[in-house]
Amino acid sequence: MNSPRQYLADTIKPLLPKRWNLVPYQAPSLDKLAVPTVVISTKSFTPTPTAPRSSLTHTFTVTVIDPATDNEKAEEALEDEVMELVYALEQLDSLVWENAERVQWADRLMAWDITLTLITTRKD
Repeated sequence: MNSPRQYLADTIKPLLPKRWNLVPYQAPSLDKLAVPTVVISTKSFTPTPTAPRSSLTHTFTVTVIDPATDNEKAEEALEDEVMELVYALEQLDSLVWENAERVQWADRLMAWDITLTLITTRKD
């Protein structure tokens, strides 16, 4: 089985605009972005109380970063595309998106953090 992070990357990649870049791990330094970039980071995993034993709820943050240094242009460019992404995420049975929040990446770039959960069950 692929890791939950890889499953998430494989699942959302087709939902992204073709020009976007996907980085399936938290990258501490993405200094020179040329295109909007999506970064996946694991936030936590916990037992799933309503599921059978050996089930885990994984929480991820999917950050969508725009390379524009002009926040007005970046916000206009990202807002509609991030909404399209969350609408597409709603169609997936395997993932649940909880919220999307506008943030700053590296204190200078406009970004959105989307919180997602995924439930996995250990197969013996």
